[in-house]
Amino acid sequence: MYERLQDAIAALGDELHGLALDSVALAKPHAPIVSLLRIAVGTAPGISGIRFTNNVINGTVIVDAHMYRLTRRHGTKRKRTES
Repeated sequence: MYERLQDAIAALGDELHGLALDSVALAKPHAPIVSLLRIAVGTAPGISGIRFTNNVINGTVIVDAHMYRLTRRHGTKRKRTES
């Protein structure tokens, strides 16, 4: 899996210049970090690209994340906050 990821990073060239494979982590759909991100972020059904940097979800700091696909589970809704 990581070999395919390295190939994808290399294919994007300048767009991901300086991104090393050792700074990338893949997560399974039920991983705690994915569950946290799913609370705050959702993508369209296809492949998207959302960068999520320097944010906090339920007290957990998310330093940097890039999601290509993150769908909400049925029955979960994004919490709205008033500003």
